[in-house]
Amino acid sequence: MAQIDHDEIADYLVNGYWTDVGTIPHEFQNPGNVITYDASGISSDGRELAVAALEAWSIYADLTFRASGNGELVFSNASSGAVTNATFTTGGAIQSAVVNISSSFTQNNGPAIGKYSFQTYMHEIGHALGLGHPGNYDASASYGQDAKFRFDSWQTTLMSYFPQSENPNTDASHAATVTPMIADILAMQAIYGETVGGPTAGNTTYGVGANTGTYLDDFFAHVAGSPTYNAFAIYDESGHDHINFADDTRDQRVDLTPGAYSDVYGLTGNMGIVPGTVIEDYTGGSGHDDITANNVANSLTGGAGNDTIRGLGAADWIDAGSGDDRVFGGDAADEIYGGTGADALYGEQGDDTLNGDWGNDYLDGGEGEDFLYGGDGSDVLRGGALVDMLYGGTGMDQLFGDGGSDILRGEGGDDSLFGGAGIDSLFGGAGNDMIDGGTDRGLIFGENGDDKLFGGDDHDRIYGGNGADTLVGADGRDQMEGGDGADELKGQNDFDTLVGGTGDDKLFGDGGNDFLFGGADSDILSGGTANDRLEGGDGVDSVNGDGGDDSLFGDGGDDFLFGGHGNDNVLGGAGDDRANGISGDDTLRGGPGHDYLKGGADDDLLDGGGGIDSLYGDSGNDSLLGNDGTDYLNGGSGNDEIGGGAHDDSLYGGRGDDSLYGSDGNDILVGADGDDYMLGGLDNDIMRGGNDDDRMDGQSGDDEIYGQNGQDTLEGKNGNDILNGGAGDDILYGGNGADSFIYADNGTDVIYDFQDDIDTIYIATGSLPDGVSSVDDLLDQAVVLDSGTYIALENGSLGLVGVFDPDSLRDDMVFV
Repeated sequence: MAQIDHDEIADYLVNGYWTDVGTIPHEFQNPGNVITYDASGISSDGRELAVAALEAWSIYADLTFRASGNGELVFSNASSGAVTNATFTTGGAIQSAVVNISSSFTQNNGPAIGKYSFQTYMHEIGHALGLGHPGNYDASASYGQDAKFRFDSWQTTLMSYFPQSENPNTDASHAATVTPMIADILAMQAIYGETVGGPTAGNTTYGVGANTGTYLDDFFAHVAGSPTYNAFAIYDESGHDHINFADDTRDQRVDLTPGAYSDVYGLTGNMGIVPGTVIEDYTGGSGHDDITANNVANSLTGGAGNDTIRGLGAADWIDAGSGDDRVFGGDAADEIYGGTGADALYGEQGDDTLNGDWGNDYLDGGEGEDFLYGGDGSDVLRGGALVDMLYGGTGMDQLFGDGGSDILRGEGGDDSLFGGAGIDSLFGGAGNDMIDGGTDRGLIFGENGDDKLFGGDDHDRIYGGNGADTLVGADGRDQMEGGDGADELKGQNDFDTLVGGTGDDKLFGDGGNDFLFGGADSDILSGGTANDRLEGGDGVDSVNGDGGDDSLFGDGGDDFLFGGHGNDNVLGGAGDDRANGISGDDTLRGGPGHDYLKGGADDDLLDGGGGIDSLYGDSGNDSLLGNDGTDYLNGGSGNDEIGGGAHDDSLYGGRGDDSLYGSDGNDILVGADGDDYMLGGLDNDIMRGGNDDDRMDGQSGDDEIYGQNGQDTLEGKNGNDILNGGAGDDILYGGNGADSFIYADNGTDVIYDFQDDIDTIYIATGSLPDGVSSVDDLLDQAVVLDSGTYIALENGSLGLVGVFDPDSLRDDMVFV
């Protein structure tokens, strides 16, 4: 047996059967297909079934039946069983037909629509109108021996002798037919044509609220809430049509494809859709339904239960209803709503709109430019390859943009957003969200909540928004802004821009030449390995350049700045700042405020700026400038250059050959180790040479200059100065003013510009030779040479260049 389609079975009903039994096809050939009938001679039960059966055929074919006392089609119950006889011309025109169904047959097989008696009436009327059986058989037929078609059963044609259960190839329940079936309808339409303006023209509903205006309305009203064992076919002429099984609690499998069979009302394979019939809408009941659309724009409602719905080839509107549903949009631009329950919605092809509604849903846009909205619950949304828009709604959602330049919005709840490929825009919304920008450049907004934001590959723009956020740029030249809250920003690779915003933020540039700006409040900034620019902003900030040649700016607040490795430029800005260059040739500027600057290793430049500053050169050949304010400057090791600037400063050279410049103010200059050069500048300075051979110049003001150890040169210049060479062979110049020269240690000291009756010499008694008890005794031992007067002392001597009269010194010398 070959697998035959409905058209082949229908053709056999019309033509093949009659040829096989040795006669010709025949039909009524009345004008307008108007056929008269007479059912007056049978019981009321039989007459009711006969009239309904005639109506059944008129629903599906262009037939009109009119009652007449002299009808062409006569119903009888005179003989036993069920049989039909027709007379027709040699041209196949039926002249009359008698349908005989006994009263006992009717009673025994159920005198009601939906019973086998009603199917028999439709069957026999089919014979009367010109249809044969779907095989060359009669009453004693069996499927195994007599069937011509593989799918010969009541499922395809009520002209068959084989119940669905007798055909092993038919996936259908045993059920009496309540309408002609698909092959019957096609056959009858082949003879008499399709209906025009019939009961199914216009907007027709089948099932709940059926409005055909025929016996089918009563059938659907009864079958929705009761057990049923019926099969039926739906043929619709035109209009916007609806199959509505909303009141049914049983599991349905509905396929709206023309020519397909469905499992409804608790049975299998018992509803057929006639080819050419277009059903636009379907509403399911409370069972677990499986719904397949056709290739027009359908409106499908799953109702309650765990449903599976397939949209197929046009722009469908689908509401899955309550329950855990699975929905597939198919081709075209579909609109899908999950309803309550944990639903799985698949847009597939086309530009789809998916709404999870309530419950923990899974939404997959598939191909096309899709709009996905998770709704309430913890949902998973996946955009697909093109430009999609994903909105998580409330709950803890996961959004995946996949390919294309997508827009992802987490909205309420703690969400996870993944941009995937394409230039994406991601918005976390409320809640503590995790956002990954994906492989291409993206725009990322954490919005409210404590969010974790990852830029991924390429150049991203990342904004934390409100809350304590973590921003990670990863690869690409990223721009990041923490916004409000205590945020942590990590640039990682490439050249990044990090802005902390308000709150106590942590910024890490990592690799690449980065720009870091802390913004308001107390921030921690770390530049990383390359050449970075770091600005603390307002608040008490900690700024660390790390590796590379960095530029650090404390801005407002009392900041901590660390240049790190490399040649750094550090500016403390407003506030009392602490800066440390660490290593490299650094430039440190304190700015306004009381600052602490430490150069660290290598050759550094330190400028205290305004305020009372402390500057430490540390190791290396450093340059220190106190600038405004009463500053403390310490060169540390190395050959340093130290300038006090304005106000009263303290300068300490430390180890190495240092140069110290007091400038304005009453300064203290200490050379310490090394051959140091000191210049007091204006006002009254104190200068101490320390170890080694120092040169000290008081310049203006009443200065105190102490050479200490080493062969020192002391110059008082302007002002009433005190000069003490200390140990070693020293040279002293008093300069203008009434100067005091002190000899208190060993060494050969020489005074070059002693002024008689103006300057004073103080000699420690411990330095006097034995036997000298007065100035006269000492001067009596003085020696006058070509260059001046020289006085021998206990462990050294004192020379006065240009003084040739020792007696002139008697009033200018004091023992102490």
